[in-house]
Amino acid sequence: MKKTQIIFAISLVIFLISLTQVAVYTQGRETDASNCFLLGWLELENNIAWLANPLLFISWLALLLKQVKVSVISSLIAFCLSLFYFSSKTIIIDEAGNESAIISFGAGYYLWVTSCLCMVVGSSILLNSSNKEKHSKLF
Repeated sequence: MKKTQIIFAISLVIFLISLTQVAVYTQGRETDASNCFLLGWLELENNIAWLANPLLFISWLALLLKQVKVSVISSLIAFCLSLFYFSSKTIIIDEAGNESAIISFGAGYYLWVTSCLCMVVGSSILLNSSNKEKHSKLF
């Protein structure tokens, strides 16, 4: 396997595992990461952290298309947005828009952040190594 495929696979597997875990604990309730992923767009008016998902997908696609700079930038923005979710005090807990106070974050959230971080680190390493190769060819 190529480096790009390994980085993509690691990030994707961590992301998929995150969807099977609890992401947020609220008063008497647990919210799975899959629910956050599917319904997170409902909170865009108050919390833009969900936008990390499409940016993470863009970084995966860019990496596979060998657009490493785009992958680094989109994954870095995705990582920052995923961390922004720490500032959330409430979460929408159902389709009706009812909210509940966030007590703590679960493994699903931390794995999601880790998936974004893997893309930042992996893409940055690839970009750095390709820049070194280009530089060494000049001399």
